[in-house]
Amino acid sequence: MSSNHSNSLAAAVLLIGALFITVSIIAMIGALYMYRYSNFEYMGMMRGMSFYAFVVPIPFLIIGIAIVAYSLTSMRSRPATSLVETASPPSFPDDQVLKLLPEQERRVVEYLMEAGGEAFQYKMARDLSLDKVKSWRIIRRLEEKGLVEVDKVKGRNLIRLRKHPA
Repeated sequence: MSSNHSNSLAAAVLLIGALFITVSIIAMIGALYMYRYSNFEYMGMMRGMSFYAFVVPIPFLIIGIAIVAYSLTSMRSRPATSLVETASPPSFPDDQVLKLLPEQERRVVEYLMEAGGEAFQYKMARDLSLDKVKSWRIIRRLEEKGLVEVDKVKGRNLIRLRKHPA
């Protein structure tokens, strides 16, 4: 799972937690209004049960606070990385590795090197004049060889060169 996707998921969970908190606060305001302006002396059997109006809102408030706290900590723990920013360029396969690759695989690796280490499959296939199936087969072979990795970004395949093992 990419960090962008997980951050957007944490943001959605944050909104759900805020909704829980909002609903519980509105319910508690209603319960306080009922408690303050109702005359419980004439309610008969319900006279001593006025605190039951808080039975549902308080657990909702606690759950909402827990959800918000969890989503905020999960958003802080994962740094958001963008496709444009890279702290340091990845170490690419050296010339000896490139010489051993078949021509089409070499072209794909060289394309990725020129693109800064990553590119979307559709763009790479278009620029190298490869059809979708052919490009996917080449990418799978390179992935089996440990040279690239594939990540899903908004439903598209992002191909990244793997860092060379030291």
